[in-house]
Amino acid sequence: LGGLGLDDRLNKAAGDEAKPVTVTKSIGTAAYWIVWLLFLLMILNALELHGLMTPLQGMANKVFAFLPNLFSAGIIFGVGWFAANIVRRIVSSVLNAVGIDNLAEKTGVSKSVGKGSFSGLLGTIAFLLILLPVISASLNALEMRSVSEPVQGMLDTFLGAIPKLLYAAVIVGVSWVI
Repeated sequence: LGGLGLDDRLNKAAGDEAKPVTVTKSIGTAAYWIVWLLFLLMILNALELHGLMTPLQGMANKVFAFLPNLFSAGIIFGVGWFAANIVRRIVSSVLNAVGIDNLAEKTGVSKSVGKGSFSGLLGTIAFLLILLPVISASLNALEMRSVSEPVQGMLDTFLGAIPKLLYAAVIVGVSWVI
């Protein structure tokens, strides 16, 4: 993976503002421990220590049964993260080109944004609106109902509140202009 330049490609796709990602090191560490577990099972089998081997064999079976779920969750999250990142850049660029940053500067809204631009803030909001369902889908792929069901409920509540928030923002904006 290091020879393929996976980390460099991921960091380039993430943009200059993101921290460097070391996916290859994480994958290498996971592979190391999986190989270690298999080696330990072979040693215990060769020594005929079935009392120690039985719990480890059960754990290994659970780990290997969970790996496809983990892989699919990783793929879902990775694709969703890249898509959300692209949408963030598109939204920020289009809004900047339209001149929303200048409008925000004239109206004084940009002072409340902080160091970034108003178009960057709206791009980040679009990024989060895409990434939240992706995270929920990734958790569903893990088949961990105790985690995914509350997250899905929270996401449904949040997405149901967005129209109300937009309506309130329009009312506040019109009131502020008047």
